[in-house]
Amino acid sequence: MDEFIALNPVLVRRLIGTLIVIIATIVLSAIARRIALATFDEQERQYMASKWLSRGLWLIAIVLTIALWSPNASQLITVLTIIGAGLAVALRDVLLSFVGWIHLQLHPPYRRGDRIEVNNVRGDVVDVGLTQTTMLEVGEWVEAHQSTGRLVHVPNGWLYTHGVKNYTEGFEYLWFEQSVVVTFESDWEEAREIILEIADATVPNCEEPARRQLRQMTSEYLVQMNVLTPYVYVSLADHGVKLTLRHLTAARGRRSVRHDLISEILRRFQEHEEIHIAYPTYRISSSDSVPPAQNQRISHE
Repeated sequence: MDEFIALNPVLVRRLIGTLIVIIATIVLSAIARRIALATFDEQERQYMASKWLSRGLWLIAIVLTIALWSPNASQLITVLTIIGAGLAVALRDVLLSFVGWIHLQLHPPYRRGDRIEVNNVRGDVVDVGLTQTTMLEVGEWVEAHQSTGRLVHVPNGWLYTHGVKNYTEGFEYLWFEQSVVVTFESDWEEAREIILEIADATVPNCEEPARRQLRQMTSEYLVQMNVLTPYVYVSLADHGVKLTLRHLTAARGRRSVRHDLISEILRRFQEHEEIHIAYPTYRISSSDSVPPAQNQRISHE
């Protein structure tokens, strides 16, 4: 060991210096986190301050380490150029994700707390890192966009390769549709009125807060949405009259609203003998004069 130190004193000094920089950065990051916790009361501000201080310290540590191993200015420029060229080729996706992070800081299409969908991955954003966004997943095997309990990490570079759908940016409500089919013999007009009554009584009143948010959105986007009240559309299905209720609901409350609606619709329809929920049926007819291979005909009723 003594011979190695004697033969390579510069290398040893650089190794020791690098180790000191790393240890100092770890200690200072821990101190910075404690300062952030003591300075800010809000959890989000504590989180942001801790993140930015830690990232800044590690960036300084990287620069100091490079300078330590290349004390000559011309050598430092050469090393940085070679490193930059290598990173551009070998770490294209990582660099794209880092550029995506810069984009998210300057003109964010989503923030922490937003519900987004990108490349068929859907969830609530819980963290935006230098190279990836972390989401609490919703959907998949769970119906009605409720949480699965899994954390999903997606690269920030997806901003440029896939479209981002934001369920809550600027406007925290979504149009939701629920369809019910009644038989052709049913009093569909009465059924339509019943569904509207149930919607007015069951669906949370979103009209006023939605209008306020729309007025705020018009300062940034060309948005036109005049009718915000529930409405029932009538159309024909193969097996009956289709009644489709369209209404506003909070982006995170669709399943409970649908449960309340369907439960009340079923109860109210049971009180009216002239209203019957339709379902697909089939008629099978046969004739003795036709060979067995050709004696069956199936048709929708």
